[in-house]
Amino acid sequence: MKKVLRTIVIAVSALVLAIGMCACGGGSGNEIESRVDQYGNKIVTVLFHKASGTPEATAYAKLVQEYMDTHEDVIIEAEYVTQTTGVNQYETTLTTKFEAGGGELYDIITYDSPICSGYAKSGMLYDSTSLLGDYVDEFLPSSIPMYDGKVYGLPIQEASAGFFCNLKLLKQAGISAKKIEQYKNGWTYDEFYDVCAKLKSKGIKYPVDFQLNSKDEERRTFFLYPFGYSDGGEYCSDDGKKVEGFMDGEKVASGLEIIDECIKQGYTSKDIKSNEFQNGKIVGMYLSSGWTIPELKGEYKANFSGGYGEGWDILPYPYKTKSEAASATGSWCFGITNNGVKDKSAAVDFLKFLTSKTSAQVISETTGMISARKDATYSDGTPEKFLYEQFSATGKKRPIMPGYNFFSKQFNLALNDITSGDKGSVISILQSKTEALQRELDLDNR
Repeated sequence: MKKVLRTIVIAVSALVLAIGMCACGGGSGNEIESRVDQYGNKIVTVLFHKASGTPEATAYAKLVQEYMDTHEDVIIEAEYVTQTTGVNQYETTLTTKFEAGGGELYDIITYDSPICSGYAKSGMLYDSTSLLGDYVDEFLPSSIPMYDGKVYGLPIQEASAGFFCNLKLLKQAGISAKKIEQYKNGWTYDEFYDVCAKLKSKGIKYPVDFQLNSKDEERRTFFLYPFGYSDGGEYCSDDGKKVEGFMDGEKVASGLEIIDECIKQGYTSKDIKSNEFQNGKIVGMYLSSGWTIPELKGEYKANFSGGYGEGWDILPYPYKTKSEAASATGSWCFGITNNGVKDKSAAVDFLKFLTSKTSAQVISETTGMISARKDATYSDGTPEKFLYEQFSATGKKRPIMPGYNFFSKQFNLALNDITSGDKGSVISILQSKTEALQRELDLDNR
């Protein structure tokens, strides 16, 4: 009977989930000891952030089935939610379920790493520090979602980014293979500008694409926040409540001036269309993450003859100060919720399975992203190895603050002003946005 039930759960997960959760109760004000069905099977409910049928959701479904096949007394009730209306809508839906109470919240949820602080502060996420114990040591510290010194989940994957470059165009601009290898070990802003200038002098329309045209504001924040760290700047205080005296400082402005300078010199534009780099003709360098790797190996392979190392390569984030080199890090995570179910053992075991080396490999192969585990292995001379080594050495988290969404909004407004070219100096723009952000944080922290 149990195996039949398990098949039904996967086929009609949303319906079973709604019925099962309401029947079980849950929520911080309505605690229960554990979730079990009439046959004594443990039930773990989980919400994934991809629509059913997409490659990533299919990978999750495969792992769900594999886990149940090896755990006869556990049923995983999984729901898959589309992101077509945006990540923020997914998070809004999740927050609504949490506030509704009455057992609406899942045992395990997925969430983008910078949202950890807000969810932890609200009580949505369960402090899993003691539940996970030494297991967290298997992951690179920059990828572990934490708030106030406590662990609130584990990373699904890592979203390290870098500057994908068209080697044919760089060669035309006189950038030698030897010089590219040198830059792969680290390069300064001046060296970055030199490459852009040489590309421009050879008629390359856009030496670099920072993805300033992205309609996804969080994507823009993710790609560009590391520049604010590149001269030793910080965006906020350790507790995440103070941005004045941090985000509006000279060091943050010094780092972000790379965008301003590239706009002024005509090296980049907010009007670059999507996939112009992939088309292989008018963009020399392209700031992106691991998800671009399968694109260049597959759909756009013909535009980059020779593939990785011959047709295209990846360069790291440049730095103002070598000791302050920073790169983007942090992706989606699994977290155990504070939903009123006291026995978290089944949820913890499933979470560990989802983040095991084997599971991480399944997900990474599907998404093109790299693993956040210390024991991840990548072959020498591969783009995955490059990104993994970069974030291991220089990965720095987005600001850890409960009001992170306010930060991302004001950061994007600052980017809009910088790219417009007529709103004043970078530091004056940051001072204006920092003042507005501090007001929002103060209201949120009352």
